[in-house]
Amino acid sequence: MYSSNAKDGPSSYPLSGEMELEIGLKFPNRETAMLAVKNYNIRRSAEYKVVESDQSRYVCRCKQFGDQCRWMVRVAKTRSSRFWKFRKYEGPHSCLASLMSQDHAQLDSNVICQHIFPMVHADATICVKVLQGSVESAYGYKVSYKKVWHAKQKAIARIYGDWDESYDQLRRYLNALQAFLPGITCVLLSNGL
Repeated sequence: MYSSNAKDGPSSYPLSGEMELEIGLKFPNRETAMLAVKNYNIRRSAEYKVVESDQSRYVCRCKQFGDQCRWMVRVAKTRSSRFWKFRKYEGPHSCLASLMSQDHAQLDSNVICQHIFPMVHADATICVKVLQGSVESAYGYKVSYKKVWHAKQKAIARIYGDWDESYDQLRRYLNALQAFLPGITCVLLSNGL
């Protein structure tokens, strides 16, 4: 399958994974391309394994690759392009994916973070149980509280910044305050108080 996407920009492929993948799809970075592959497989109850992964390529095959299924995808970033592009695609899955009752291997905290981000952005105090329900209704898999909690922490870090980064900024702010207001003393305690 070849894409008719000729413009010099990322493809408009929805990260929900509801559409079929195709050669020529372009993504702004490696993480976005990986999310598209993960969502695609989660929606089809199929699992894959990463065969090759480095700074310029990402190659995956169906876990049942061989006689049962020929599904595989190669995503690469060329020197001449700033995008990650689907270079090779054999699909869709021809295997009979076994329905997993609880969880999916590719339904990780990054995929969950992408799904729950709008909800956490609207209300950072949203309960993890509510987010768990949303993930279950969207993907059809029951994920652990811990996995959703980690995804929520990633979403909060994307919105408000990382804790360590914030602490370093506070230290720089207090040093600047001392420099511009002679006589003031600022002390950061080791427990952060």
